[in-house]
Amino acid sequence: MFNLFGKSNNQAEVSSEGSLHVTGWDAFAENALTKGDAYIWTAQDADVNTGDTLLIVRNDSHTQKLVMMRVEVTNGNAIGRYEIHKVTAAYTASNATADEINAGGTGKRSAATASNDETANAQGTVFAEIGGGVVVETYSRDIGMVLNEGEAIGVDQVAESAAGACTMYGYFIDN
Repeated sequence: MFNLFGKSNNQAEVSSEGSLHVTGWDAFAENALTKGDAYIWTAQDADVNTGDTLLIVRNDSHTQKLVMMRVEVTNGNAIGRYEIHKVTAAYTASNATADEINAGGTGKRSAATASNDETANAQGTVFAEIGGGVVVETYSRDIGMVLNEGEAIGVDQVAESAAGACTMYGYFIDN
């Protein structure tokens, strides 16, 4: 028998069955949160048409990359299906501005454009599809996508719901 210690010199936690408990930690995200560069963008109770983008976030920063960590979608009042994609063509936001929350509570605004019920973007390669056969169900996907200046991520509604919601989590890092 031996004891296992981490870099901090704290002893590792092991269950009674002998399983090692490990927690992931993203130093970049923690740093961004502390600096006020971590954000949450959301579109709530959005009544968008089939094929429209429920939520889209574009990095407008000249000096920072935007790391998108997670996407959550709630299908609202109908069974829904959603496609997560990287937008391949430049677009001009043409609809409602989505809500933005500074996750660090600093009130600092992000260098991103976020909108909901968007129709003026070109869907790129779909890299994830979420949704299912249950009404008012929340689905999530951890993604880890890095967006350079002018690049965007979008969530398109494939099956109609009159009250869908989408939330994206991300943070900025220096180029």
